[in-house]
Amino acid sequence: KKVKVRLFFDGAPNDTVKSSKMRVSYSYSEAADVLIREEIDRLKTKHTAVVISSDAWIRDYAKVNGCKVMKSEEFVKEIKSADEKDEEKER
Repeated sequence: KKVKVRLFFDGAPNDTVKSSKMRVSYSYSEAADVLIREEIDRLKTKHTAVVISSDAWIRDYAKVNGCKVMKSEEFVKEIKSADEKDEEKER
């Protein structure tokens, strides 16, 4: 299953992040939320997108537009849990 990852950050980059597995965008003078909303609007298959954000209004906007949503804190917990399971398998 092919997964496309887009990361949006407020402000300008401190370091360059290059990856063939994801695309990183910086908002510079505007809020990253604006870029996220524009990306949601551009999506052709919104029902396959998962929007992860701490901002309730972005999650609400995404959900109204047919995207799946997740709080950032929940996402971090899932990542940590998956890492712990991987470590247990390696033992």
